[in-house]
Amino acid sequence: MLESLLYPVETIKTRLQTRGASRLAAAPLSLRTALHGVGPNALIMGTGSFLFFLAYEPVRHFLNQIPALRERQSLVHFISCGFGMFAGSTIQVPNDVIKTRMQSGRSSGLVSSAMHVWRNDGIKGFYVGGPAWLMVNLPKTQIAFMLYHAMMVEYKQRVAGD
Repeated sequence: MLESLLYPVETIKTRLQTRGASRLAAAPLSLRTALHGVGPNALIMGTGSFLFFLAYEPVRHFLNQIPALRERQSLVHFISCGFGMFAGSTIQVPNDVIKTRMQSGRSSGLVSSAMHVWRNDGIKGFYVGGPAWLMVNLPKTQIAFMLYHAMMVEYKQRVAGD
């Protein structure tokens, strides 16, 4: 949801960063071009989140069965997030490749962007930047889940103590 709200801002950022890389990227930016592709992006991001939790929850459940990890929930969330992010990246990285092409003006739509990547680079083209995507997104997601868990534990202790 948040990504969809910030999509126009990211489009402006991408357009500014790719200025000169394509004649379309230098074209005037309008509300229509800033929102170009927001619908497909929201749908795909939702699917990536679904895959994240599809991997995250079973791993978390499995790790909680290990006695040595039951008291180390931050580590459980850290490891579970790693599996979840890897699963989610299978759809989120290709989405990023296509989204960047659309935002930069290099392609006119979702299907034409995907077809261009497929024709020129095959399946590998959809995963360009995948390791970098994981290097950026994995740590911040792991930290967010660990902090969320720690805050929930603290909150429950305070509520129980009142």
